[in-house]
Amino acid sequence: MLPRSRAILGFPMLTIFTIVLNGKRFLNEQLEIFQQLDIPWRWHIVEGVSRPIECTSWCAEVQDRWHKDWLSIDGTTELLNEIKDPRVRITRRLGPWAGKIAMVDAAMEGVTDDVVMQIDADEFWTPDQIEKIYDLLKDRSPGDFAQFECFYFVGPTRVITSRRGFGYMPYEWFRAWKMAPGLKFNSHEPPVLNAWVTYRDWE
Repeated sequence: MLPRSRAILGFPMLTIFTIVLNGKRFLNEQLEIFQQLDIPWRWHIVEGVSRPIECTSWCAEVQDRWHKDWLSIDGTTELLNEIKDPRVRITRRLGPWAGKIAMVDAAMEGVTDDVVMQIDADEFWTPDQIEKIYDLLKDRSPGDFAQFECFYFVGPTRVITSRRGFGYMPYEWFRAWKMAPGLKFNSHEPPVLNAWVTYRDWE
């Protein structure tokens, strides 16, 4: 239950967005975390296969064995269909998405002055962390953002700690923004707003 002060006094929404294919093993746990938040929130999930174009043109095509009719094969689709929380919005399409930025655009539909967080399907934040990020950005100027260091696991007991290498480049781990009408993402990998010049400014 949201505290009435935050629900009534015009606090901005926190919009979390996730694009996913075959992420069933993580989604229930993420939802349980979000349902503990004491701030106004919603979760926009966009499911499906994306074509390797634009910011993900370096990727290979997703092989047929990893999808059925362009959707997940691990039970993700069925799990998402069972979610009854009205704060969760699921978006799909018939056929592949025209790149991941098209999936992000779908997730951002209806987002105006929100605080936005990108949380990947295999990425976990505590409720306290999320609420602190929200409080940091809710009164900031449009286009302001937060970048983070990451405990990036590449195995059950292996975490990347070196900088300027795989998974830990200066342009990575932008994960939260203060949005406004007219702002959108020009890129998803890495996430770059049209309010910025280019991610290379941070290298």
